[in-house]
Amino acid sequence: MASAESVRLVFGDPANPPINVSIHDSVYQRVAKGNYQPQNPDFPAADKLADRRNAMRFQVNDTPQAQLTLKEFAASCKVLDFSKGGGARIQFDGELKTGDNVSIDSERFGHNIAQCVWQKGNQYGLQFAA
Repeated sequence: MASAESVRLVFGDPANPPINVSIHDSVYQRVAKGNYQPQNPDFPAADKLADRRNAMRFQVNDTPQAQLTLKEFAASCKVLDFSKGGGARIQFDGELKTGDNVSIDSERFGHNIAQCVWQKGNQYGLQFAA
């Protein structure tokens, strides 16, 4: 693009509000590593994107199955990534609500009690109980 005026603001402004956009996690990861800086003038600086997690996150390449139990209902889900003692991101074709308490069993991290803290499509964020 030729000038900063032609780059849309991520968060919009009154004259040009943002459209329904989400920024993929990989963009934030590339910015945090210093490999990429979007041209959008209001895109957060890399230091603002520091990972807020207390535990190291492990990406899962082979998406292993895990057993998810909500109350008396048990179903399988796929583990997308996890942090030992922190939580997991799963793909689940059932329905969880934010605040639901579940148990999850995986060969990667064993048995954990967790709470659903976010949902986007069929992906859910689980926070392990302390």
